[in-house]
Amino acid sequence: MPQRMLLSTVFLFLIQVAVHGQAPYPTLALSKDVDNGATTYVLKPMAEEIQKKVGGPDRPYQIVGAVVRPTNKAAVLLFLNAQTDSQLFAQTDRSVVITADAIEFKYAKYEPAAKSESETLIKLEIGNVLISFDDFRNIAAAKSVTLKFGKVSYVVDKENLESLRYLATEIERDLHPQL
Repeated sequence: MPQRMLLSTVFLFLIQVAVHGQAPYPTLALSKDVDNGATTYVLKPMAEEIQKKVGGPDRPYQIVGAVVRPTNKAAVLLFLNAQTDSQLFAQTDRSVVITADAIEFKYAKYEPAAKSESETLIKLEIGNVLISFDDFRNIAAAKSVTLKFGKVSYVVDKENLESLRYLATEIERDLHPQL
């Protein structure tokens, strides 16, 4: 049941445009939604800002967003892979390995969540993986993170990693306001 609720939230993440707050990183917006006492935190990649950063809509990029629901002790990492060739949907190996510093987190598979064919040469694919809240905390606290979705690899850049840390800090601040 928690997975279904979290995956439903991921779907809303993909179609929702409204943002309730802005992280200090323009390529990733932070929003927080409370529903029936459960808070869902979303770190949403902002396509227009990403395209500005990489030099236009016809330039490849990779970035990681997140949907976190601490009350369910779960998180979903969203891997946006915008390349000239389809990669995530074409793979048969859907395993995920996330290396945070020297620690490897292994997951059985990722789910292809969305795919778009644009008028440019770039094909945007989104893959997501359900992880525990504790794994999310460890990944966000790491100094270096590499994601491997099947054969597609991404070394999380400094700004993206800082935005994941920012999200984790905001969550901890809400969970433990006395700190």
